[in-house]
Amino acid sequence: MAGNKAARVDRHLLMTLQTLLTEKSISRTAELLGQSPPAVSLALRRLRELLKDPLLVRSGAKMVLTERGERILQLVIEAVESVNRVFLADGPFDPLTATFTLNVGAANSMAALLVPPLVERLRREAPNVNLVVRAIDPLFDYQKALEDGALDLVIGDWPNPPEALHMSPLLEDELCCILRTGHPEANSAGISLETYLQLNHLSPTPTSPTYLGPIGTRLAELGLKRRIAVTIPEYNMIPLILLRSDLVFTTARCFCESWAKIAPLTVVPAPEIFQTIRFCLLWHNRAHMSTHGQWIRSILQSLADDLINTKPEDARKSRGIIYFDKDSLSPLPVS
Repeated sequence: MAGNKAARVDRHLLMTLQTLLTEKSISRTAELLGQSPPAVSLALRRLRELLKDPLLVRSGAKMVLTERGERILQLVIEAVESVNRVFLADGPFDPLTATFTLNVGAANSMAALLVPPLVERLRREAPNVNLVVRAIDPLFDYQKALEDGALDLVIGDWPNPPEALHMSPLLEDELCCILRTGHPEANSAGISLETYLQLNHLSPTPTSPTYLGPIGTRLAELGLKRRIAVTIPEYNMIPLILLRSDLVFTTARCFCESWAKIAPLTVVPAPEIFQTIRFCLLWHNRAHMSTHGQWIRSILQSLADDLINTKPEDARKSRGIIYFDKDSLSPLPVS
């Protein structure tokens, strides 16, 4: 029976109840809600029947709440606030007071550069927002995770992302090769395609068994194939491996330049056959209109723009990275 009664209470009747209990006046309630006094009197009669209590009674020249009316007043106020949050549009998003957990799926390549400055921004602008970063591996169904709400957004370099998802370009950059400073090709003005195919390459673990990545896809289009000598799952291992081997790694220039500033590594232009590499943001329609979703996407876009637009001499300040002297490997002072 209680469920049947609740089903007969709509938002308008709930707001009328709140106003009657707080104002203790039929005429004042009618004025505030833009109704006629008879309409409010009729609503009060319905509420008395539903709650089996007069709610408002006369005491001399004024109206007062019954004991039941006093007990339910705060509950009614909270109920109206809850209903308003459900049916009314979100107000302005305030990062400083926001409290939620942001779940991001990211290819290792982008996580290596974007997550540190993202953490810095969140701690400064949204200190109560928690961040969980999930690596995108071959067995992880990121599309389903976005649909289910397990992820809020995904950062990746897929040339053809699922059409069911929203997509926004994040950054586009030229491809370069990075190798140890003592590598035979370190002093070349650019690696030729013939030489490139003869080198031993380092590659990240593919996101799926059939995905060749931007490098492998382009070579396959030309009927070519390089020798991938080592495949690793963790992007941050790449500089350490390059320092101890004759391997070459190909990726976006912004990554290469960042690594070349913290270790004795050299950036060399990749063969001209390669096109630029594009990274994008992916999210589901369920989060498209979310105010905090729009906010975090704008933050990530700003950080990506900084990666591309920052001048080399300003990189240390903007990215918050500690760089080391290439000969002694001792930390360099921040100017």
